[in-house]
Amino acid sequence: MKAELDLNGLDGPFTGSGPAPIWRIDLFGGLRVNRGREVLDRFRSRTALRLLAYLAFYPGRHSRDRLAEILWPDASLDRARRSLSTDYSSLRHLLEPDGVGDGAVLILDSQRVGIQARAVSTDVSRLETALRAARLSTDPEMLLLIAAEQYRGPLLGGLDDGWALHERARLENLCYAALLELIDLAQARNDNQSAIRHAWAARILAPAREPAYRKLMQMHALRDEPTAVSQVYRDLERTLRTERLDGPSEQTLSLLSDLTLRPPAPRTRASAPTVHSV
Repeated sequence: MKAELDLNGLDGPFTGSGPAPIWRIDLFGGLRVNRGREVLDRFRSRTALRLLAYLAFYPGRHSRDRLAEILWPDASLDRARRSLSTDYSSLRHLLEPDGVGDGAVLILDSQRVGIQARAVSTDVSRLETALRAARLSTDPEMLLLIAAEQYRGPLLGGLDDGWALHERARLENLCYAALLELIDLAQARNDNQSAIRHAWAARILAPAREPAYRKLMQMHALRDEPTAVSQVYRDLERTLRTERLDGPSEQTLSLLSDLTLRPPAPRTRASAPTVHSV
């Protein structure tokens, strides 16, 4: 049975035929909420912002009591319920202003709360939808690029809720793996410029992870640039030292040794012009 891809969560050529989302909510690099030129940047409280972040990340219905426990873990259940009700009401005023029908964005239910999945578009949903499609595609490069472009920084930077920390690490892993795959795809078609660009993006995303450094070292070695190989390695050493981590792994040390001892890549010489007798 042929798998069907649900790409409605993506912008651009994958946009589905259903109604357009009412709000765009970006979660990478911090919470940003907009509807066209209308930008929401003032919330009733820090907890209202945390509530919106959670609901946008996990659209659909949530038990009021479970949500109260997650977002107000140190409060009594009664107090947490009241706080949830107050913050949820404030979000309704923001997300369902005049012209947006009641219940068009937020779920109206005495026992459950949440955001209607079709009412919002998030960068997280676009990234994950693109990655799911890439895994099923015989030509995944464009989908991987779409996924990588969604990542604008750590998920909900500045928010230290347990669920956010967990999802932050998971999504960083997914995006880093996508960039490594993009490096391999670019190298396979001898596009070293794109491969190096993806490797630098991976370095910026996770400065203390070594795979992108190793790929950069290999690419510079293929271009017979030993100074650049050594510089990449020194950059890694300095980053690990700054992060108070152990030095480069044995795998990276072995690669450095192999690359620096390897004879220079042969250069193709232009053939001498043929001399014709007169």
